[in-house]
Amino acid sequence: MFNNRDLGILGGGAMLAVLCLFLPLSFVGKVVIGFLVLVAFMALALLRLGPDRVPPEVWLKRRFRYAWQTRQYVNQQTRRADRRKRMRLIKSRSRRSRRLTHRSF
Repeated sequence: MFNNRDLGILGGGAMLAVLCLFLPLSFVGKVVIGFLVLVAFMALALLRLGPDRVPPEVWLKRRFRYAWQTRQYVNQQTRRADRRKRMRLIKSRSRRSRRLTHRSF
C-alpha cells in the first residue's frame, strides 16, 4: 500500500506538524495548523497524476522533459492525398463564399 516515497512524505509532514507547535499562536491554532499540514502531506503522498497514475515528481519530470525536447514531426501523407485535401479545402471555401454572397436578407 505504501512505498518508501510515501512514507518519507508522511514523515516530513509529521515533522512539520510538530514544528507547528512552536508557532506563536494559541494552542488551538497550533493544533489546527498542524492538522492541516498533516492532511496536506497525506494528500500529496497519495496523489497520482496523469492517465497512467504516476507520482507528481514523475509527472512533472515528464512534462518538463517534453516541454524542452525538440519536436519530431513526421509527414505520413502521400503527395496525391495532400493534393486532394488541398483541392477539397479550396472547393469548400468557394462554396461557402458563394453561399454567403448570394443570400438575400
